[in-house]
Amino acid sequence: MFLKLYGSEFNLNDYKYPTQIGIEVIDKRIDTSTTGYCGSNTVYNNRTYKYINYSTSLGAPFDTVGKSIMLWGNSQLTKNITLNYSTKKNLINDLS
Repeated sequence: MFLKLYGSEFNLNDYKYPTQIGIEVIDKRIDTSTTGYCGSNTVYNNRTYKYINYSTSLGAPFDTVGKSIMLWGNSQLTKNITLNYSTKKNLINDLS
């Protein structure tokens, strides 16, 4: 069983507006496991561990068969103003 998570973060402090950008890729498609079962609760076993703790997801915020890519960033415009931005694409129940 393999869960793939890739990510990187860059700090661009030499610009007029110090900027931080990042990318995160998650692939939760499971094609094999030690039990041969690849349905729900394969990645996160909710019977053993609670997936939600105080209304916060402890893992990737989508179910077993899915992919996600997110680009995000923030720029310090002034001492008191920071601009946060992001875009995300989720593909859920991708059986390919």
